[in-house]
Order: sequence, then C-alpha cells, then structure tokens
Amino acid sequence: MNDSEKKSPGRPRSTASHQAILRATLELLAEVGFEAMSIEAVAARGKVGKTTIYRRYRSKEELVADAI
Repeated sequence: MNDSEKKSPGRPRSTASHQAILRATLELLAEVGFEAMSIEAVAARGKVGKTTIYRRYRSKEELVADAI
C-alpha cells in the first residue's frame, strides 16, 4: 500500500456538511459583513458543530477565502 492508498483515521468528511458551511458563510457575509460574522453563527446556520468548522479551517479568514 503506497501513501496515496492509505486511509486517514476516522470517518470521511461529509460533503453535505462542507457545502452547508460554505453556503452559511456566504449568506452571513452578505447579511452582516465579515467583522460581525462569527464561526458560531456559521455553525448554527449551517446546522453543523463548531468543531466541524474548526477541523477544516484555522480561522474565519481561511473559511471566507474558501467560500469565496
């Protein structure tokens, strides 16, 4: 088994959760702007846990950059 065939520990990341996070980020960005937007608000709107977001992104800036 080479490096590309190795599985990472845990279950695979949910594509649906990822799309919900990005959609919620863009909606909140349009509604309240970058400064007022919070990871907590994105999690609530996207119906995901904050830890789901923090596992994928190190900061709000990184999240917004990916969503845009």
